[in-house]
Amino acid sequence: LVRSRGLGDVYKRQALISLNTAENGLSGYIFSVYPEDAQVASLTGATFPSWATLSEATPGTGAAYTIRALDLNEGVKPGARNVELATLTLKAGTAGTTRIMAEIQQMDDDSGNPIQADMVPGSVTVGGGGDQTFDLILVPGWNFIGIPMTLQSGSDTAEVFSAVPSAGHSIFSYDAQSGWK
Repeated sequence: LVRSRGLGDVYKRQALISLNTAENGLSGYIFSVYPEDAQVASLTGATFPSWATLSEATPGTGAAYTIRALDLNEGVKPGARNVELATLTLKAGTAGTTRIMAEIQQMDDDSGNPIQADMVPGSVTVGGGGDQTFDLILVPGWNFIGIPMTLQSGSDTAEVFSAVPSAGHSIFSYDAQSGWK
């Protein structure tokens, strides 16, 4: 089961891959994971739960990743439910919706027998188009603010704060290439 969430324009988000039931435990797995439409979202990596003694996420062909994990200490007990397998990190692309697919290459129980599981893809929706707004709560003194979206051209400078009463104090913006302005 792949569960995923909506992505903002610039945010990275995560999608959880889990196993409903591990009747006879879990010794490990190898999956291929990928977005159906890599223009909408891309995979940038994965993290693994503490039971995964050995784990790795390696980029594959195109937008795919191969993720694998081994449970060497029997952290996933027989009968375990809702077992977290991995958490994928996704980066937003263009506006739209895409499914996150996972294909089992290998998944074995504690006795080395194959686990048969149906993969249910999750979906990711990336916002876009139209005006996006959010509210900032400013407090007296210094406020360090990161804007949680890509600003539209013409509204991508400190001018967006022109209506903030600053009592004559400076408002700076930062550009990664030219520094503070």
